[in-house]
Amino acid sequence: MKKENDMSDIKWAFIFHSEGSDSRENRFVVNGDGVSAHLVAVPDNATAISVAKELVDQGIQFIELCGSFIKTPEIVDQLLDATSNKIAVGIVGFRGSSGDKVADLFKKQAASRAMGG
Repeated sequence: MKKENDMSDIKWAFIFHSEGSDSRENRFVVNGDGVSAHLVAVPDNATAISVAKELVDQGIQFIELCGSFIKTPEIVDQLLDATSNKIAVGIVGFRGSSGDKVADLFKKQAASRAMGG
């Protein structure tokens, strides 16, 4: 029988930008066979750093950052410093025109919000 906090389980987090989000409220946990993924929305990089510290204290073993963090790649070093290099931190990216497609989605969303939609 598997124990709830079995050390063989992998606990990781995905942190993504979402303007106006509340990182205490906008978080989700998805459990799979031996894997626990924690998804957290943050409004800015400063919140990402504080959330990372909290997640490490909760046993998170590595963090992936949404591709939107690529605009500020120094965030990886900041997270590594904030977590005393206890875990791995990476940024998710897209190859070729895929990145442009994602950027276009966010541009369209921003334009729609600006028009009140």
